[in-house]
Amino acid sequence: MVEENSFFANIAFRLVRKHIAGTTVATVLKRAMEINKEGMGATITFLNDHVDSQAKAKYNESAYMQLMHQISRLNIKANISVRPTQLGYAIDENIANKYMSNIVGYAEKNKMIVWAEYEKKTHYTERLLRNGGMSDALGAEIPYSLALKFDDKAGMHCKLIKVVPDIENGDTSDEIKSGKGGKEKKRNEKTITEYVECLDRVCGAGARLSLFAHDDRFALKAIAKSKHRKGLILELPFGYSKKKLAKISKERINVNIYTPYGKDWVPYAVNKLTEGKRHKIAKLILEGRHPG
Repeated sequence: MVEENSFFANIAFRLVRKHIAGTTVATVLKRAMEINKEGMGATITFLNDHVDSQAKAKYNESAYMQLMHQISRLNIKANISVRPTQLGYAIDENIANKYMSNIVGYAEKNKMIVWAEYEKKTHYTERLLRNGGMSDALGAEIPYSLALKFDDKAGMHCKLIKVVPDIENGDTSDEIKSGKGGKEKKRNEKTITEYVECLDRVCGAGARLSLFAHDDRFALKAIAKSKHRKGLILELPFGYSKKKLAKISKERINVNIYTPYGKDWVPYAVNKLTEGKRHKIAKLILEGRHPG
């Protein structure tokens, strides 16, 4: 990745800054309270990914502990989202598990949820799904393609699941077009049906499900057809269109806002705000290469 003050990074930041709730804890807590006043919950994450030592992993653990303390003290309706590598998972799994245990233990006592974000290069969330977590307050974030492989007969040990787009392979919502051609319409209907079956399979296995989406049209269609509609939570990125949020609120759908803060925004911009072809183009631009 290029340095933050580079030409490409500066352009990219202008495009994504509305999706970042500031750089400090005070700022993100203020934004979370505003989200609560609008009748929604917040899922807060700290943007600090460059962990190459145990000291940095410990710093991130302390940052999350302090964040949760403030959430509890101010009685904010919010959960947190953690990338396992932030806690040193790629360096020392035992240390990372200890830090995650500390975070989850605090969250459990204060009735919060900790989401372990999916990271392709690590196997933390897959293990969490197969073996169960250390607490029912710990949830696993998984891509749609992995959720499709769930076999409810085999049993699922994690009780909190969040399904997210398949970033590198293209989000299913990319297939929802405005065209009305016969072939296009059939493909869209097939995609929706497949997604609904996935959601119902996960919920049917006894898990509480959240759905992260960039495309409200796709998400609303899927949720409307799900047998578990009332229990689903739709999670949208911070900075989402207020007009669209107003429309969604009329559907009486549970909504959470994914609310990041911090200075290390580049990985977030690429991995959360882009998918499919846009994901690849974003990576090329931020690496200083022409996408053509």
